[in-house]
Amino acid sequence: MAYYLHYISQFNNQIGQYVEVEFYNTTFNDTAENLPLVSFKHEYINGDQDKFTPVIIGSRCIIQVRAKHDSADALNNETFYANAYDDWKVIAYVDAIKVFEGFITMDVEPYVLKDKPYNIVITATDGLGLLKNVPLTDVSGVDFVGRNSLLEYICGALKKTNLDLNVRICLNWFNAGQDDRFDVGSPDMLTQTTLHHRSMLEDVNGFYDCYTALERLLGKWGVLFQWKGRWVISNRAELMGSGGPNQYYTEYDSNGISPVAVLDLTGVQHVAKDLNIAPVNLDQL
Repeated sequence: MAYYLHYISQFNNQIGQYVEVEFYNTTFNDTAENLPLVSFKHEYINGDQDKFTPVIIGSRCIIQVRAKHDSADALNNETFYANAYDDWKVIAYVDAIKVFEGFITMDVEPYVLKDKPYNIVITATDGLGLLKNVPLTDVSGVDFVGRNSLLEYICGALKKTNLDLNVRICLNWFNAGQDDRFDVGSPDMLTQTTLHHRSMLEDVNGFYDCYTALERLLGKWGVLFQWKGRWVISNRAELMGSGGPNQYYTEYDSNGISPVAVLDLTGVQHVAKDLNIAPVNLDQL
């Protein structure tokens, strides 16, 4: 689906970071309007789970922009309401580094109570929570048949967010019969381990929903979250090891192909623009 840039908002926050938020819509547009950015908050959320056990950690941005007196007539409280979940896409950068990509979710009816200028509050999410009612298929939308790799199931589920983000796998556990990093470099356990599609069937009527499928695949060892414009699957046990995490990771495109293997010599997970720590629970993300 093609997206066109409609609005750009920027400001320097209180710690001197340059924040830029871009708003894209499926409607053609050749000139982007600049909107004053009042506030920007990026946070990780995990619903009703405690901070030690989340498998899937969603993220969202809460953005306030200013509708000025001289703003385009079409810009008002109703501008960012849409009929489809993926009509409005948001991409946020901090000091030119992408920190978030997702879709606007305006779930309260709009009311314009006064003339401009006024602030418009916008919430955008990464869509992970919306996977709970979406049946699992492969990346092409076709039902799985036979044996498929764990990565194929994972990418099939993540594809339903409608965000074509790379998938980074930070996992260095292998079965004794599998190739490891010393053999080739790029293989990881998720591409070498397969499950029959019957393992992903909820009942005779069809597959588990995408959210449940991800929990079943990752729940015993991993955690999934969006970071710097990509999906990251991290192995908690490696992060919490006494010797520190071994961050030899493999990054795939959104279809689970074109792997690139990288050895992160810092030995930690970069969780902010210039902050290196090893996140082992939600508070540290």
